[in-house]
Parts: sequence; structure tokens; C-alpha cells
Amino acid sequence: MAPAFDVNTIVIGVPAIVTSGLGLCVVGYLVYTIQGRPSTLADNGDPERKIMSDKIVALGTAISKGAYAFLLKEYTYLVICALALFVLVSAAVNWRTGLCYLAGCFTSALTGFIGMMIATYSNTRTAIAAEKGLNDALTVSFSSGCVMGLTVVSVGLGSLSALLMAFNDNAIDNVAALTGFGMGASTVSIFARVAGGIFTKAADVGADLVGKVEEDFPE
Repeated sequence: MAPAFDVNTIVIGVPAIVTSGLGLCVVGYLVYTIQGRPSTLADNGDPERKIMSDKIVALGTAISKGAYAFLLKEYTYLVICALALFVLVSAAVNWRTGLCYLAGCFTSALTGFIGMMIATYSNTRTAIAAEKGLNDALTVSFSSGCVMGLTVVSVGLGSLSALLMAFNDNAIDNVAALTGFGMGASTVSIFARVAGGIFTKAADVGADLVGKVEEDFPE
């Protein structure tokens, strides 16, 4: 079967992978700058300030542990679903599409994990930076968001380009094996969107109940 597009995969793939690498370098720099931000309030001898700092750290740790537990449980079920669909896609289409499907699942899950971890890691640092002003807090939070965005684009572009070069013409012929990559990434995003929404709502309701029952906050 003649290929649907007459392209040189090396000419397309190599610059794309280099661009992906540059994006990941920027991600590394942003993570480095976030790590350099203080995660506790500066100690000026005030005991109340020390208590507040400890509370910020405790809340940040609890949020991070909760997010990690959620991802671990979600990815456990996601692996089972992804492997079942991999077998189905490989049998129904071909092994190339199935392999690209798994690659899409892995890259999407990886970027989601990185995004969740950097977001929870930056929580306390954003709160501490807010003491100095809105601009400092926005800088930390914006850098954290950039890590997630650049990771998604860079890892996705690099992985897709590598598959394109590996399969050469077979990747873009009428069988369109690389469509499996998009399908795999979409599978993980559906899990993340639906399960994440449920998890967030449960956390919101739990926090509301604690505030009203234990802390006696007004309605």
C-alpha cells in the first residue's frame, strides 16, 4: 500500500527531538528555581510564626501524600485497562498501532505524574512567597504550571518523533499506526479527568465537613 504522505521522517524527527530536549532543559531550570524557593517561613523568634510555618509544612505534606496515594491507586487500575486495550488494538489493527498505544499511555501517565508532583511540591513555596507579595507568589505558581505544560509538549513531541522515525513509512501509511499514540494518551487523560474530578470533589466535601464539624466554621 502506497504511503499517504511522501515525507522524510529523519528531516522531521531529528529537529523535533532536539526541540523536545531543549524544552526539557527549560523544565529542569524551572524545577531548579522552584527548589531554591524557601518552604518555611523565616524564623524571627516569634513563636506564633513558627507554629504557622509548621502548619504550612504539615498541610503541604498531607496534600502531597494524598495526591501520591490517589495517583498510585488510579494508575494501578489504568495499567490493567491499558494492557487489555493494547491486546485488543494489536489484534484488531496491527502490532505497530498497539505499541504506539502503549507509548501514548506511558507518556501521558508520566507527564501527569510529574505535573501532580510539581504542583503539590510548589504549594508551600507559593504560600511562603505570598508573604512578600503577589508578584513573588505568581512567579512560583506560574513556574510550576510551566513545568507541567512544557513537560507535556516536550515528552509528547519527542516520543511521537521517535516513533515516526522508528516506523518510517509504516508510521504514516494508510494503516496509520501513530494514531494509536493519540488514542493511548487520550485513554490516560480520560482517566485523569474523570477520576481526578471525583477525587477533588471528595476532598472538597471532606474539607467542608471538617471545617463545619471540627472547627465550627459558619455556613
